[in-house]
Amino acid sequence: MLLDGVAELSSHNNVIEDAIEGVDLTLKGTTKPGERAAEIGVEYDRESVRADIEQFVSAYNQFFQVSQDLAKVDPATGMAGHLRVIASFAAQTLV
Repeated sequence: MLLDGVAELSSHNNVIEDAIEGVDLTLKGTTKPGERAAEIGVEYDRESVRADIEQFVSAYNQFFQVSQDLAKVDPATGMAGHLRVIASFAAQTLV
């Protein structure tokens, strides 16, 4: 396979890895002499990236809320949340 008309690439199994960062090319056939070369275009899947970022933000926000809840002191009972107890215990044992 010729990449950008310059780099000659080959593979023992018809899969070219990392010719384009993050892309594996699976070669399915050959071009005969005189035939027009195949052209391949690669684009970012913006919707997929957006969905991944939204999923990450949602998971982070859920984690943050749970950690806040676990660190609260219950005003009715005065009982400390689990994370506050763990932090207090760790601080006492490190002294």
